[in-house]
Amino acid sequence: MYYCMKQNVCPITLGHPVQIVLLQEMMSFINGSMSPQKRNETSNFVFRNAFFFLDFQDDETADENDLMTIRKTQRLVEMQRHKMRSKYICDPRKLIEAGNHFVWESIEGQQPLHVSEEIGFLHHYRECLIQENGKCGGVDEPNIFDRTVPDKYGQELTHRVYATIEKTSNCFKTY
Repeated sequence: MYYCMKQNVCPITLGHPVQIVLLQEMMSFINGSMSPQKRNETSNFVFRNAFFFLDFQDDETADENDLMTIRKTQRLVEMQRHKMRSKYICDPRKLIEAGNHFVWESIEGQQPLHVSEEIGFLHHYRECLIQENGKCGGVDEPNIFDRTVPDKYGQELTHRVYATIEKTSNCFKTY
């Protein structure tokens, strides 16, 4: 049993060619590549974070009505190191103290597994980082275009989002 720690929308991009649709499938893939001993000693799986700043231009092939994850394809080249705005998937039975971006303390004998960005990483969509001097940080750093989400998951993701909105639209009342 694993739980995903997330406070905001940070989809995970999987770099491996295996078609993974569900979180359970991803965990099975990662667990399958580990020895039984390593699997038993792992309390959480930590994913690195890549910033897709909202200040970057929309993808030239995107429509203004597309989901943000389809429109925003420009990201910083340098990903945040583990524990810096990263997110994790954990087995809560193996933790003593959980934080927002990493596990503060696991039970004795348990360790985090830092997942390689070749396997998967988080997309963090946000406005630029305001620095101490008040300037917008990050947008001038080296960046690349990463079309993994629109090319690999775009159609299915869009379909599922709008289907969910349709199913739940009568659940919300406006006053």
